[in-house]
Parts: sequence; C-alpha cells; structure tokens
Amino acid sequence: MDDLVAVAKITKTRGLMGEVVCDILTDFPERFDDLDDVIAVMPDGKRRELKIERHFLQNGRVILKIAGYDSIERGETLRGAEVCVTE
Repeated sequence: MDDLVAVAKITKTRGLMGEVVCDILTDFPERFDDLDDVIAVMPDGKRRELKIERHFLQNGRVILKIAGYDSIERGETLRGAEVCVTE
C-alpha cells in the first residue's frame, strides 16, 4: 500500500442490498463526500477498483453502497478489505 492511504476498513454487510459497514480510519470523514472511485486492498493483498454509489455516516461509521455489489453474499466478499485512496 505504498502509494495508497486507507480511509476505512470494511467490517460487515448491512441490509439486503450489499451495503457494507466500515470503520473510519481518517480524521476527516467529510472526505467521503467527494469519493467516487476507491481501491479495496483485500486481506490477501490483492487490489480491487470499486465505485461508490452512495454513502452515509451512522454511529461513527460509514456505510458504503458499492456499484455491482447488490446482495449480502456479494458484499460479504469485501469483508476485511481496506478502502484506500491515492496519496
């Protein structure tokens, strides 16, 4: 992750539409307002490019809806990934 900065870590799914709950790793949660494209660094080190459809803050965490992840099962594949942006 030399050129990336982690802004969140996906901890679990939420709801039936594949939304994911993330712990916020940035001191500036408002940075999610302008985020569209991010890189997920999976626990095994592989990277996936993701597009954020929408987000909202809830109880000190950020909830993300990722394009193409439309079920609990699909969202579950992202568990443990770090949501990163370029420096």
